[in-house]
Amino acid sequence: MAAVFAGWYGHDSLSGECVGGLGSTHWNDGPNTGGVRYVPEKGYYGSSDPEVVSWQLDQMEKAGISVLLYSWWGWGDGDLDGVVEGHPDQFINRSLTEMLNQIRDSGREMKVALIVEPFTVTQAGLSGELTSRESRMVLGYVWENYYAKYQGQMFEWQGKPLVVSFDPMSLKNDGRYTLMKWTGRAFDEVVKKDWDWSFAPPQSLSISKDGVVFFYPRFDEFYLVEDGATYITGEPRRIDPYLNEGFYDRQWEDLLRLCRNVTMIVLYSWNIYGEQAHIEPSNGGSAPVGVEFLDKTRTYYDEFKGCLSNAL
Repeated sequence: MAAVFAGWYGHDSLSGECVGGLGSTHWNDGPNTGGVRYVPEKGYYGSSDPEVVSWQLDQMEKAGISVLLYSWWGWGDGDLDGVVEGHPDQFINRSLTEMLNQIRDSGREMKVALIVEPFTVTQAGLSGELTSRESRMVLGYVWENYYAKYQGQMFEWQGKPLVVSFDPMSLKNDGRYTLMKWTGRAFDEVVKKDWDWSFAPPQSLSISKDGVVFFYPRFDEFYLVEDGATYITGEPRRIDPYLNEGFYDRQWEDLLRLCRNVTMIVLYSWNIYGEQAHIEPSNGGSAPVGVEFLDKTRTYYDEFKGCLSNAL
């Protein structure tokens, strides 16, 4: 079981210092990084705070999560011209390094793979379709700084370290990695031709050709729109916003029925608060996610593994 993980929270947008609090990066610091209505159990944390990272690893292991698909937004060179322009997304690298160091030094079994987000689009207004040179630049950076340096902590898929690119970011083939393309669009016949994995609420569970299924506890864009997000152009999607419709349980029940065909289940997400799609323990708001979601996730996952054993 993998979980999508965000390490972008709580940095000062100029210095990169780990400050935490509302108004630091991704804690309602702008229209497109708003929507946060719940308070994490650790408060509005900074993602490179060693104490927070240790606590998160403990909680994720309790839930049965063993792989993190880490949302990564480059290193500050948004237009890939060789110059670091200083976009605050670069500070995610500090959080990622802290996470990988702790996993390595503590001997934890957790593994990490990067989701390369479309940072050339959001930071420089360029296309997500990279040239061969640009793709080599990105994949070379993550190899030098993460995949080669932390080989024992990086997750492998189909025999090689996994790198995921999220729509519209598109990377060229590279023999060092297994490259998988992930889209947020519905997994219809057109999309299937171009993308390996799909996650598009409120579609029902769809198994990719390699047996990967994305699922989620809830999904709610209402507060992002309320805070002025410009990238949501349609009606905001609201799926079990108050956690009173049993949606998460039904997703797990569907997964149990599909178990013999599934190779990896991916939880969206551990801690993406703007879309309310988190199971990291929180409070406040109208429907906080308490620690009982960790227990529920672990119970269902253990049942899922039992289903797999019976299928064999």
